[in-house]
Amino acid sequence: MAQDETLEKLQLKVGESASTLDMQLQFTAVVMDSRCPSDAQCVMAGWADVEVLLITADGEKQALKVRIDASEQHMIHPIVMERADGVRIVVGKLTPYPLSTVQFADREYCLELWVYEDQ
Repeated sequence: MAQDETLEKLQLKVGESASTLDMQLQFTAVVMDSRCPSDAQCVMAGWADVEVLLITADGEKQALKVRIDASEQHMIHPIVMERADGVRIVVGKLTPYPLSTVQFADREYCLELWVYEDQ
């Protein structure tokens, strides 16, 4: 079984982009954040849906919607993109985590992305 090598950790605020390898990634939006606030008790942990724009070296654009499950039972990090050459982009976390007393503006969100390559 191949091991993964971490190539890069990216942290993007809404609207920011970063180049990695031969592509560009832009964190375009928090579509929905229904994660249970950390200062509340909820029946469900909830989730957040985010949108990432992937721009390839040849200029092709692809908008990708990714769901981040807040349940500790589902701590599998969603894969944003996986290429045939073994490169994967995986979601780390979305911050800030909701509070019942605070409404966060889109510009306050930060998405952590990890770039891996199979060895």
